[in-house]
Amino acid sequence: PLFRSAKRVADIMMRLRKDLPKDVETVAPEFDSVVLLDRNVDLLSPLLTQLTYEGLLDELFGVENGRCKFSADKFSGQSEGGGGRVPQQQPENPTKTIMLNSSDDLYAEIRDLNFYAVGPLLNAKAKRIREAFEERHGAKTVGQIKQFVSKLSHIQGIRISLSTYTTVTALLKEKIENSEFIDRVSMEQDVFRAVDVDRIHPFVEQLMCMRAPLANVLRLICAQCTASNGFKQKVYDFYRKEIIQTYGYEHLRTLERLEEAGLYRLQGPKVYNTIRKTMRLTVEDVNEQNPNDLSYVHSGYAPLTARLVQCLTKPEKWRGLEELFKYIPGPTVDRLQELHPSIQKRRGLVPQSGTYENPRLILVVFLGGCTFAEISALRFLAQQEEGQTDFIVATTKLLNGNTFLETLIEPPPLCPM
Repeated sequence: PLFRSAKRVADIMMRLRKDLPKDVETVAPEFDSVVLLDRNVDLLSPLLTQLTYEGLLDELFGVENGRCKFSADKFSGQSEGGGGRVPQQQPENPTKTIMLNSSDDLYAEIRDLNFYAVGPLLNAKAKRIREAFEERHGAKTVGQIKQFVSKLSHIQGIRISLSTYTTVTALLKEKIENSEFIDRVSMEQDVFRAVDVDRIHPFVEQLMCMRAPLANVLRLICAQCTASNGFKQKVYDFYRKEIIQTYGYEHLRTLERLEEAGLYRLQGPKVYNTIRKTMRLTVEDVNEQNPNDLSYVHSGYAPLTARLVQCLTKPEKWRGLEELFKYIPGPTVDRLQELHPSIQKRRGLVPQSGTYENPRLILVVFLGGCTFAEISALRFLAQQEEGQTDFIVATTKLLNGNTFLETLIEPPPLCPM
């Protein structure tokens, strides 16, 4: 378990365990490891734009309780199923709600992909669907016709799903081809690579002149602050003055909250580059189409939280990272729970090697929220482990950069002057 709130939760768990009756010791645990991660461990990842399919849906349209809403007129040509309904009066601005979960095979396949890998996959799927429908022309005998009809319902279901997500992809593409979005992602790339970090100043100033939403401006400022290990006094004062003059005096409280959270501060020890290089947070020439590293979720940046979990899957675990943990906020706690020999046998633990015959199950708990990109990174990591490790993710909140910062932004006064 890691850091601040995580340590308090770990202490509570250990205290409760001491109060358990003795016979519980022979009950096999559900999880082989539990990792508690405080959001303060990695403040940069939620500030960056997520570039996975599901992450972009949350960034640009908002995902709430596994649902995403779109303007219904974009889907007007698609069948809703259940024909023969009596026409009803439509609301003024009708919306279409799409459920986002892995019960839809197509969504399960694309949700964790980098957005730039989704288009080719959808095209290939569409081609296979066309070929499947063409098979009906080759059905000559009763048996062949019967075989085609038996597959028809499944093919129709895939075609409807494909039509839906092709439309959603077009809506996403329309937004990410916006020049402001492209410039923002480009600036973020410079920030997390710690290359010419100051190049972001004119872009942020331009956003404030255009009175862009404050959350959008603060995402860049806080990301720059985190990667720069804090601001020099001149930059610190400049941003402070511009935010107050542009968005209002009430945001003095916003800046105070950001400072308390460590997102807006004066320059301190230069630790970001040490963490970045040691944990390989940035990867050059990442393959977005066929990734071989979890950094694909941000097109070159690997969330620190996911890298820490990745270390835990290796035989050496976190050994050798003691010096690095000194640079990460909060205490580090690593506790080993002794298991009864009968439980070790049932769990498939090989005592001599410390390895597992059966796949390990690790519970990863984010205290303070996590992003869809971080979850995608853990799913990718499970695939790379070739069935040796499975992850279950629990979090206090699913968030993106805007929802992360909105909790710290002071609401406007009820009676503006």
